[in-house]
Amino acid sequence: MARALQLDPNRSNEGGPVWNIHYSIQRNLMEPRLREFTTYPANVVVICHLKLDKDEKTGSIIAVNPLLVGQLAEKVPGYFGEVYLTFAKRTKDGKTEYVVRTQPRGLYKARSRLSGLQRILPEEFPNDYNVMMNYIKDAAIAEEKEK
Repeated sequence: MARALQLDPNRSNEGGPVWNIHYSIQRNLMEPRLREFTTYPANVVVICHLKLDKDEKTGSIIAVNPLLVGQLAEKVPGYFGEVYLTFAKRTKDGKTEYVVRTQPRGLYKARSRLSGLQRILPEEFPNDYNVMMNYIKDAAIAEEKEK
């Protein structure tokens, strides 16, 4: 947003960004970078907070999206094959366990193309990169044995 504010000196009455000007500039600055990130020959991880979209009249939650500006909340997940939801889960002994979800549940969106029909990744697993990679390696080993 700082770059968008530098490019256009207009300000709102409060001195902040003008919604229809600065957020459009920000989107135009971000989209090419995101597409560029997806071309890297590496694992690219984008981390966002969640935003609860509510119906103004009823107050009910109608969607849970990444906390990004405008259309980016819908577009960004489309750039990536893997979209996980991570959250904290309390265990019985009072410790907090952080887990990754690979399938949608309720309004929370998640998907795993990598998992495929074989369900390489379970619906939930501990939020640990090495655990995820072990599931993938085990599936590759099992596939090699089948050949």
